[in-house]
Amino acid sequence: MDNQQKNTVNTEGSGAQAPAYKIKTNCFGNKPAKQVILDYIRLLFIGLIFGVSYQLFVKPNNFSPAGMNGIAMMFEHLWGFSMGYFAMLVNIPLCIFAWILVDKEFALKTFFFCIVTSVIYLLVGNEVINLSKFVYKAETDTILPALLGGAVSGFGYGLTFKDNASTGGVDIFAKYISKKKPLLNFFWVTLAINAVVCAVSYFVYAYDPATGAYTPDFKPVALCLVYCFTSSYVGNIIIKGMQMGVKFTVITSHADEIQKEIVKELHHGATRMKAVGVYSGEEKDILICVVNKHQVEDFKTILKKYPDTFTTLETVTETVGRFRNKEEIDHINREHKLGINHDDKPYEGNEQYVKDHMNAVYADNERKNKQTNNFQYFFELF
Repeated sequence: MDNQQKNTVNTEGSGAQAPAYKIKTNCFGNKPAKQVILDYIRLLFIGLIFGVSYQLFVKPNNFSPAGMNGIAMMFEHLWGFSMGYFAMLVNIPLCIFAWILVDKEFALKTFFFCIVTSVIYLLVGNEVINLSKFVYKAETDTILPALLGGAVSGFGYGLTFKDNASTGGVDIFAKYISKKKPLLNFFWVTLAINAVVCAVSYFVYAYDPATGAYTPDFKPVALCLVYCFTSSYVGNIIIKGMQMGVKFTVITSHADEIQKEIVKELHHGATRMKAVGVYSGEEKDILICVVNKHQVEDFKTILKKYPDTFTTLETVTETVGRFRNKEEIDHINREHKLGINHDDKPYEGNEQYVKDHMNAVYADNERKNKQTNNFQYFFELF
């Protein structure tokens, strides 16, 4: 029997489940069909709230957001040419550019997002979808529209970048530059564009097209700055903050006791190394452990029990690979409190059980995430 025959399995009538169908094209990233559908449903949702936020918070309060859409908004203010049409005219050729020179999946997702945002903006603006009672035109609390609009924008930026997409405009150039010249910091180019938009908005919104009056006012500039800051801050949290933690570097003579408590109380592992004190010449152990932010005080409590222990703490902005989140740890704690222990093994003092059980929880969470691919990035903020 040749290799082809050996590897052939007949699943008819056997109850075996065929593997999930995958879309094997460059523009879909060789993902299962269900995953692709969920990706685009998520982009649809983000695009909808993006377009609506411009109509509810930005346009009624006469200020310009950042980037290409900020330029489009100023065009609309001066000449009445809708931002929805402007964004489509600009982003379609940019997406073609991205398709050829950047990444096909990135280009297709960005195109889809930009079309959804533009269409919903036009539908709400022309009152095909009437949301007039939700429009927020600030009277005294001027800063709130910029904060709300910026938060929505940052939410959209973060999730689209996480999904290998973008909101279009300048972001497409940023992706191209980061691919061709990874060491080049595109931040300064983006900052320069946003600074120009901010400065020009001072003159644009000083002019009233209806009356022809020219009334200089710094309010649009201030709102633009607040919008940009809020958007960048929220977007950065979405992109980098989901796996934030704290790294403990512990130098101690009590490594055995501390590592047992790390496993038992914090349900984390650690890396142990040997070290020699330069001044004393004494041999010490170094324990390196990354924990979740909510576990920092618990870790400090453990360390306070042991004298001659020196510790440094560092903020870890992102982790790659295996890092147990709060959900997994809480699951372990709940089962422990309920007395649920597999194979009737005692929980306390059984580090192998803890390790095996957490591996099972982790695998189950990974399976659920792959099936649903939900908005855990957003929910983990809370």
